[in-house]
Amino acid sequence: MAALFDSHTHSVYSHDCDTPLQENLAAAAKQGLLGLCTTDHCEVNCFDAVWLQRLQSGRQQLAALRPQWAGQLVLTQGIELAYPQADPVLARQIIAAAPYDFVLGSMHGSPAKKGMFDPATGPRRFAQILRTYFGELLQVVQLDCFDVLAHLTYPLRYASPQTAAALDLLAFDRQIDEIFAVLIKNGRGLELNVSGLYQSYGKPFPTVGYLRRFYQLGGRIVTLGSDAHHSADIGRQLAAGAQLLRQAGFTAYCYFRGRRPVFLDL
Repeated sequence: MAALFDSHTHSVYSHDCDTPLQENLAAAAKQGLLGLCTTDHCEVNCFDAVWLQRLQSGRQQLAALRPQWAGQLVLTQGIELAYPQADPVLARQIIAAAPYDFVLGSMHGSPAKKGMFDPATGPRRFAQILRTYFGELLQVVQLDCFDVLAHLTYPLRYASPQTAAALDLLAFDRQIDEIFAVLIKNGRGLELNVSGLYQSYGKPFPTVGYLRRFYQLGGRIVTLGSDAHHSADIGRQLAAGAQLLRQAGFTAYCYFRGRRPVFLDL
């Protein structure tokens, strides 16, 4: 069985999470994980100083906890940097402010307004939203301030079952291929975010077909992330994610130290 490392987790130092960092580490040890990366949120499109203060507090606590977990868990410090294309200069300044091991690039809505993914949206409007979203992701991947692109198909988390069933996802293949091509050219990776497997959506972000396409195009840098916002979800469904990566053709995945990938056999 593959050693499992969770590269996408949140703690009380994220604005949408109230789980103490110590609880996450204890959960990871209980799950038998190799380790985890704490990737608390920082959103460039609504940035203020409180983001950096919160992240600094998280770094300080993780540093204080490390000795307690030495020999039990590999602990790395990351950040989920959302909407970096909204202000690339600021995004680079945020990353330069601390020695992060790992930077996830992501989007959770539009740069101007979060929460644009309304579950009541019908398939025609949702398709327009997806086209805009993938267009914005193409801008994200052209930047140099992240290591791995998070949850590629994130908006589908919010589609109703009826809308999801009616969507023609093949219509976005060209946009997604462009995103993959830029990631691969620039030596950056793709996250397999398994949170959808334990949520109502029931599928990962992205599904195995997209993973296979990334592999076919030459992508080899992939990470596994639970996107846990509760300690009970640390490491959850990572084993299923590892199996999906194998199905897609991968023989290894990675976590990051000092912004460089460390590969683990699948």
